[in-house]
Amino acid sequence: MRIAALRVVALVIAVACSCVGQSMENGIEGILPLVSTKEDVEKAFGKGERDSDGFYFFRTTAAFLRFDFSTHRCEDVPFGRGEYDVPPGTVLFYTYNPNEAKPLSSISYNKEQYYEDSSGSAKGGFTLFSKDNSIHIGVQEQITPEKTEWFFVGALFRFSKEQRDRLRCKEGN
Repeated sequence: MRIAALRVVALVIAVACSCVGQSMENGIEGILPLVSTKEDVEKAFGKGERDSDGFYFFRTTAAFLRFDFSTHRCEDVPFGRGEYDVPPGTVLFYTYNPNEAKPLSSISYNKEQYYEDSSGSAKGGFTLFSKDNSIHIGVQEQITPEKTEWFFVGALFRFSKEQRDRLRCKEGN
């Protein structure tokens, strides 16, 4: 019983720290589109809830996550879930939204591999796009009389163009 309680505490701490000290390029808890599976996600975040469109939601003490998984290999199915030559249950993309905004300085990412774009963002915010367009990091400013600070408010993890081109099903598959 005590060991089970310690495991739960360790999992809570690991999930709570999932974005701090871990590089965004390695995914949240190592989860990467077109590489990781639903089993990997459930191992990291527990059992998710499925909505009527087939997306899976995971709520942790640190964040809200939304996943899309492949359902078929090279078949025309809703939401493009059979568009790639990957096994069913492969992560196609996911979003990560922390329950509380974190200072941008608290997350680790290779700054040289991102560019900033404020078009389409709410006033006082911008998105950092990885050069291969596989990671989008949402940033929002917070202004106080003392200072202006930038906060990480969410991220989208998807496949790169190279991955998409390599794994997208070809005619006749």
